[in-house]
Amino acid sequence: MGLSDDGKERKMLGSIMTCTIVDDQEELRAEREAQKVLEAKAHEMELRMQRRNQLMLRILMIPVRAVTYIGSCFLASPMARQLWLYATLVVCLFELWSCALFWAFARDPSKLYVLEFLLHLDHWANVP
Repeated sequence: MGLSDDGKERKMLGSIMTCTIVDDQEELRAEREAQKVLEAKAHEMELRMQRRNQLMLRILMIPVRAVTYIGSCFLASPMARQLWLYATLVVCLFELWSCALFWAFARDPSKLYVLEFLLHLDHWANVP
């Protein structure tokens, strides 16, 4: 009789343990599903942000493309291209001249012969 009582207790413990394991599995499944839902929402939000950023970039590129197109049409004529090159050359020369003057005046005042040399170069460059 003692053996049969022990057997019943073992069966009951086994079934209780099995139920506990099943309950743990269900909780783990529920946690996994909740985690998957959260990951899906995060992924969806990331995709929305990417789409929004792409749309903003497209909107910003519209005027840039328009200016590029108008500029390419303008520079298609030889006269406009020549005018553009002259304007670019003038700006570059002005920037070089300003840098040279700054460099000359930033040096020791006793060494102003550099400025005099630059002025002579500028004079002879402008003589026809």
